Order: sequence, then structure tokens, then C-alpha cells
Amino acid sequence: MKQSTKKIIFPLIVLLIVIMIILFFSIPNFHKKTKIKVKSKNLNYTDIYHLNISKKDTIVFAGDTLTKNYPIECFFEDVSYKKYGYEGMVIEDFTNEEFGQIQKDNPTILIIEIGIDELLKENDKSQYLKNMENLVQKLQKEMKKSRIYIESLYPIIETTDIPITNEDIIEINKELKEIIDSSSITYIDLYHHLQEKGQLASQYSLDGIHLNEEGYARVSTTLRAYLKGKINNNNNIYNIKVGPTEEIVMIGDSLTDLYPINGFFENIPIMNNGRSGYTTTDILDNLKELVYIYNPSKVFLNIGINDMSDTDRNQEEIYENIVKIVEEIKEHRPNAKIYVQSIYPMNTSNDKKIKRSSVEARSMEEINYINNKLKEKFHNSNVTYIDVYKELIDENGLLKINYTIDGVHFTICGYNKISSVLLKYIAE
Repeated sequence: MKQSTKKIIFPLIVLLIVIMIILFFSIPNFHKKTKIKVKSKNLNYTDIYHLNISKKDTIVFAGDTLTKNYPIECFFEDVSYKKYGYEGMVIEDFTNEEFGQIQKDNPTILIIEIGIDELLKENDKSQYLKNMENLVQKLQKEMKKSRIYIESLYPIIETTDIPITNEDIIEINKELKEIIDSSSITYIDLYHHLQEKGQLASQYSLDGIHLNEEGYARVSTTLRAYLKGKINNNNNIYNIKVGPTEEIVMIGDSLTDLYPINGFFENIPIMNNGRSGYTTTDILDNLKELVYIYNPSKVFLNIGINDMSDTDRNQEEIYENIVKIVEEIKEHRPNAKIYVQSIYPMNTSNDKKIKRSSVEARSMEEINYINNKLKEKFHNSNVTYIDVYKELIDENGLLKINYTIDGVHFTICGYNKISSVLLKYIAE
């Protein structure tokens, strides 16, 4: 090769190498044939709302008053189940009378809650434990094909009228766990999830012994975590990792205000700042109090339904106000992740529980118009639009009747469904 040719080719080769190095480091994925997929943090959480239990399989819930009053239909609508709950049921009667019927059902899963009625009636701890030991032996011997779970005793709010204390319950649960752990049955520690400062948490209590709907939400999410096979009593039941400075704020109207969040999201720092009667303007006027003082990592917004009945705003103005709320939060708290929920549907049917004045003051057409605008606005943006609406409607496009108390507001069944939708976003 001539010396002059070498002088030309060599600099070209060097230049080409330099260009390749620059491209390698400056252009995303230039050195890869396929895009790198970044795993989302929420892949690690426990999704208790998908149990992978076939509709052919049956879960049997059996027990005393606490089971009798349990609104299972709200929390296990995705599976086939049967309930045997009787007021005053004691273990000996359960073993001798109800056992045969449960055997005939041949359940895939059997969940037993029993004991508080017996202890309140007899207050004989040693006899209770002996009866439980006999029941465990019988279950192991005669129901080998079923996955069996036995719940701990629940905490109570102590009064002079109750012949048992939480100290007694803790001692009994400890011995009960030892009995169950020596068998093939699974012990479920519900005491831990229902107590606060050594007693039944007041927010879960109906009368100091029995549970309200929020208490049953706490029971249900815990049961589903056990059925999923993943439970960590030192964390929340979803196993969501929460940072020390993380705080989530939910803002909205009565639909947020009445949401029993603690029942569904134990040990997750969520501040419920819903305000009954609030409109989009009320939210705009009170963002400092509702959001900014908390410096949240995430903000969930659900608003607009009251604007349709309590103001003269048209659907375009409601939409624009929602967008303005988002823009205000982004400006004042730029590091917060914002989630805009769709406005929830209504049930406008002739069902007797529908409050005509509430649903007729609003319009499903307006709701759908605003939701479509919000979805389009926040598509491919750094704000997440959550279409909760589609998860709440029946085959006629109305809010499912068992999800509502009056056509607009929600039952615990409805809030359970909303929680199942929001979970993955809370876990992000």
C-alpha cells in the first residue's frame, strides 16, 4: 500500500471507531437488538385479589357468630363458597353436628373461625383448647383432601361485662397455634391484624366483640393473603415496601371520605382527605390543607360527581377544573406521582334502594364525557389515569347494584372492588 493511501485510510478508521463509541454510549439501546425492559417495583407485591382458585372449587367458611355476620359475598365474589355460621356455636356441637354436612360439601378449602361464643358462655380455657385439639385431630383424619385453615381468636374491647380479657386470648392463641402447627393445618393469626394497643381497634369494632364492615375488610384481606400463600405479619399483607418518608394522599368528595381505607390497606401510610360535599372548586381552594402540607409521594384524585348536581357548571368546565387541580399539584409538588381516577358510575335503575333525587340530579352521559376527556388528556403523560369505572359496571353499563347503597354511594362490596383496582398503583 502506498504511503499516501495509508495516510488517508488510517485517520478514516480512527474517525469511524470514535463515531461508533459515541453512538454506543449516547443512543439508547444502540448496542442491543431489543429494548431493555425495566421491571416495575409492583411486580413484587402480593396481589391478593387474584387467588387462582377455579370456580369448580369451593371454599367453606364455618364458625360461630363472627362467621354468621361475615358479609363474605362482598369479599369473595370471585370464588365459589358456602357459609356455615351460627350464633352461639361451640366446638363440641360443631364437631358433632356441622362436621358431617361440611364433609359432604368436600370443600377444596375450609376456613374455620370458632371459639369466642364458647368462651363468653363457659369461660373455660382448658376445655376450649381440649375441644380444639379434638377437632384438629378429626379434621386431619377425615378431611385429608381439603386445605384447612383455623383462625386465631380475635381481640376484644374489654369491659366489666365480658368474662375474658385480651391477655387470656393471647395465651389461648399461643397454645392454639402450637396445637395447629403440629398438624397439617394452617394457623391464621388474625389477632395481630385486628388489634391496636392490645385491644380490638375501635375502627373495626361493632360492639367491642363483633366486627363492623371495616373489620371484616381487614379479616378478608388477611385471609386472602394466607390463601395466596404469602403472609408477613411484620409488614402489610401485600408485602409492599414503603419508604420511611413515603405518604399517599387521597382527595375527593364523599366517595373518598367514606372509603374505609385502613380496613383494606393495613400499615400503608394513606391519608384519607376526602370531604363529603366537595366539588372541584372546593378541592382547588383547599389544596394546601388537603395535599401540600403532607408533601406526599403519591396523590389519588376522585372528584366531579357533586359538580353535576350542586353547581351550574357544564361538563367541559368540570373537566377543565380537574385538569387545573392536576396542574396545581404538579406545580407545587413536582415530585409527587399523580393518579386521576375516573368519575365512578351510578345505578339509575328502578331498584327500591335507589335514591331518585340523587341519580336524577346527575347524568351518566356527563360522567362518560368527562372520563373520556380525562383518559385522552393523560394518555402517555406523567399523570396516570385509572379507569375504575369499567370495573364497577354491570352488563347494562350501570353501577352494580350490590356495590351501592343509593345509586351513587358505595357499599363495602363496592369499596372492595375499588381497592382491588387501586392496589397495583399503590404498590408502584
